[in-house]
Amino acid sequence: MQYLLIINQNNGCDYTIGCGEAHEIFEASDSKAASQIAMRIVNEYCDLEELDILEPEEILSTVNENSESRRVDDIKLYQISCSVEMNLQRHFEDIENNAKAQLATDNEKREREQYTELKAKYE
Repeated sequence: MQYLLIINQNNGCDYTIGCGEAHEIFEASDSKAASQIAMRIVNEYCDLEELDILEPEEILSTVNENSESRRVDDIKLYQISCSVEMNLQRHFEDIENNAKAQLATDNEKREREQYTELKAKYE
């Protein structure tokens, strides 16, 4: 199963996790495994990924040093039940084509108004 992890950092944009929010999509066999993977990802974002090889004093020092600059304030974990591929290129092409059509319509309207004015003036 696929999971989506959203990581939030409330103290604004300090460029550590992408201006306050980061997203990770990963595979896991169940929600328990997903929770464990999510906490590993959080540790990576907080520069705490090597906790299992550190001594307790080093862990406390590392956590205290990172408490403000790399602090994660909130995480949300979602199980993805389905996903939909979206054609973004086609979307932008549609926007461009609609703008071009509107521009052509506006130009034709303006030209017809000018034609009507000039026709009335010289007849």
